[in-house]
Amino acid sequence: MTKPPFLKTSLASLALMAGSASVTAQDAPNPANMDPEKMAETLEKLTKMLNDADENEDGKTTREEFAKSRADQFSKLDRNDDGVINSKDKPRGPVRRGKFSEALEQVTKQFDTDLDGTITRVEWNTQRVDPFEMLDANEDGAIDQSEIPSPDMLKGGGM
Repeated sequence: MTKPPFLKTSLASLALMAGSASVTAQDAPNPANMDPEKMAETLEKLTKMLNDADENEDGKTTREEFAKSRADQFSKLDRNDDGVINSKDKPRGPVRRGKFSEALEQVTKQFDTDLDGTITRVEWNTQRVDPFEMLDANEDGAIDQSEIPSPDMLKGGGM
């Protein structure tokens, strides 16, 4: 059964705000109150993430492609291959360290469920909200461009 438009809007909004984050509905910002530039930037990042995950370049991102992309993201952040993401994974250059520290802070807030300062693969893969399911509006097992909400849709303007 296809999700009704109002539910698709709510779910897509939550998934958009959550990205691949581990958040609850109460934690997600209200898209209606979001700065339009920030919303456009977030939508652009979401589109890029899904396009990058589309391994066979057919214009659709399957759950398998999405999961592989997330696993690849974990591996890139786990620079020393010790199975966790933490401050020991910082690159050497000052600019890179700054960007990494910023990214580490962001993902730690989202995924470090036991608050020990490290993110394990289990924490990375454990999600209270499934962004893939929320964005797969027609429930066909793949996300295409038509399922990514527009800024107007997030603001409550419909499709």
